[in-house]
Amino acid sequence: MKKFFAAMIITILAAVSCTVSAESGIIANVEVTDDVFTVSGEAGFEKEVTILVTSPAGAICYVDQAKSDATGHFAFMFLLPQGSANGEYTVKVGGEGINVPYQTTITYSGGLPPVRVNLNGEVITVDGNLQTGVGKDVTILVLSPLGDIVYVDQIANDVNGLYRFDFLLPPMSMNGVYSVNVGGEDIEVPYSGEFTYTNGTDVLSRMLEMKNIAPGVERKLFIQGENMRNLEHKTFILTYDPANLQVTDLCLFTYEKELQTGEIDGTHFNITEFNAQTGKIKFTLNVANGETAWNGTLAGILFEGRQNGNVTVQVDVITEM
Repeated sequence: MKKFFAAMIITILAAVSCTVSAESGIIANVEVTDDVFTVSGEAGFEKEVTILVTSPAGAICYVDQAKSDATGHFAFMFLLPQGSANGEYTVKVGGEGINVPYQTTITYSGGLPPVRVNLNGEVITVDGNLQTGVGKDVTILVLSPLGDIVYVDQIANDVNGLYRFDFLLPPMSMNGVYSVNVGGEDIEVPYSGEFTYTNGTDVLSRMLEMKNIAPGVERKLFIQGENMRNLEHKTFILTYDPANLQVTDLCLFTYEKELQTGEIDGTHFNITEFNAQTGKIKFTLNVANGETAWNGTLAGILFEGRQNGNVTVQVDVITEM
């Protein structure tokens, strides 16, 4: 029995290019109901019947053998392995005296997507099935609401093509929507997902470095935002050392230099505080984007150096809902 079973698998595998043919002598029907696959049909009286099912990536996900009954009827019922991918599965059925196996395809939509994100307390789990085959490298990149890299890693998927990452965000991470990007071998465009984190802080500190400043030399500083939501509820605070820098223009997006508080005509910027003596700038944006992701330049400020060397500007983002 075992030898014949193995021989039938080889026969079916060798018939990859075959399609349904009258020569097969098999009449089969394939159905999926509530994730249960049913393959049934007729193959002759009391004949050994072998089934082989392959995933969209070509991996074997089910194989079995049974004998048709006295009327020639056979039936296989099975579930795909846990975490199987969505997509088109190939079903092949062969048996005793069958030179050309029956072959068909069926689309499965109850499986694991390419990227799935779950939060369990502080632990973030990203798993999925990329359908790239077995033992392929899978890379993950997680970005904060401001576009900073907070997690990156690489593993090989398992024998079923599945991958899984479990990780924690850095301490004092900000609340908001985080972007997840997953790619790997043979994937031209990474898959994406996101999750909303609410166990952190609504204040984010970020240090921007300005290198090689010099006295009397002006330098531009642009602050970028990526995937930012609820801008109407955010306040941006910049602090710097006035011994090293002085501001010569609060908004680089107007022809005239701005050094006063208030709304800046023709822009979305509202300077709510500016103190040249302490080195503090506070501003808001007149943008109501709600939960729609926003990407772009938050501010452009012109500084003039007072010392030689490298300096930093700290950016704090406060969210008040």
